[in-house]
Amino acid sequence: MKSNRLTNILLVAVLAVLLSGRLPAAAPTPVQPAAAAPAVPSGYIPQAPIISGYVSVPASAFHPMGNSESYYNYGTDLSPQNASSANYIAEVYLPDGATIDVLSCLMRDYLPSSQGSCTLIYQTISGSNLGSPGDMGSASTNHSTTAWETYSTIIIPYAQVDNSLRAYSILLYLPYDDLSHYIVFGGARIHYYYSTVYLPTVSK
Repeated sequence: MKSNRLTNILLVAVLAVLLSGRLPAAAPTPVQPAAAAPAVPSGYIPQAPIISGYVSVPASAFHPMGNSESYYNYGTDLSPQNASSANYIAEVYLPDGATIDVLSCLMRDYLPSSQGSCTLIYQTISGSNLGSPGDMGSASTNHSTTAWETYSTIIIPYAQVDNSLRAYSILLYLPYDDLSHYIVFGGARIHYYYSTVYLPTVSK
């Protein structure tokens, strides 16, 4: 009898608590602290997941390496007018810290034998190899393909740009023969990407 009375008392107490809405709230789930973001190096900003792009150099940027005036430069294309006007040069600014992997050049080749070329070169302006130039890659034409074509090459040595150590240029070789065959240059393009997780704030 006492057991039944105790049970009834407990049931009444539970019912009263339910009706009053005063049941104790469930314990909150502990919030885990967020992982700390990696420290950003001084002078850099976080980059997007994929960062790549191009540096384009138009024909209008090129000038002859010698004193020749026997060439045509219409801005959109460049061509020699005699055999002494074969070599041209243009400076190019590449984004510091980027990796460059492909050099592409637009050319029309009217020559039946000789090849034209487009070469990315550098001059060492600081460090232990001061004053030492070098080639980074060269794209060549394929003989008498008179339509516009893009010729490309893979950049291998010194693929990471370091403007504190090297200055960069593009060298053109556009031969001209005695039968008035020549090569027309339309522009160059360099592909680059960033392989690190940060971008230099001064580069883009």
